[in-house]
Amino acid sequence: MPAATLRRGFSEAASYIEAMQKENLEFMQKSSISGAEQLIRGELADVFQECSVPDWNCEGAPPITDDTYEYAEDFLRALPFGFPLPSVGADPRGFISFDWDPSDDYSLTVTIGPHGDMTYAAQLGALRWS
Repeated sequence: MPAATLRRGFSEAASYIEAMQKENLEFMQKSSISGAEQLIRGELADVFQECSVPDWNCEGAPPITDDTYEYAEDFLRALPFGFPLPSVGADPRGFISFDWDPSDDYSLTVTIGPHGDMTYAAQLGALRWS
């Protein structure tokens, strides 16, 4: 029997607790998804709309393609529950970028291209020489 369906008790109270745990888990999963969904409908959609035309940066940048947008949606939906949502941008290669900048010493950027290719850059702390 899978751990998720393992019963720990047989009383009415145990059944009630099991049902509430299941309901709470479903609520948390929907909440996590809704955060990503709001970002997809908001910031990601705005970046896509603004940058889906050739030369969107007036320096010859290729447009962000529908495929790039769909890969970016998938990436956001795959973020684990409770993971902070990034800010969204575009880079001059026609990629979509996601940025997390919690402090001056820590940052992460993930870019997603038209073939689902992903690159990242991270700063994981300040380098200090003594």
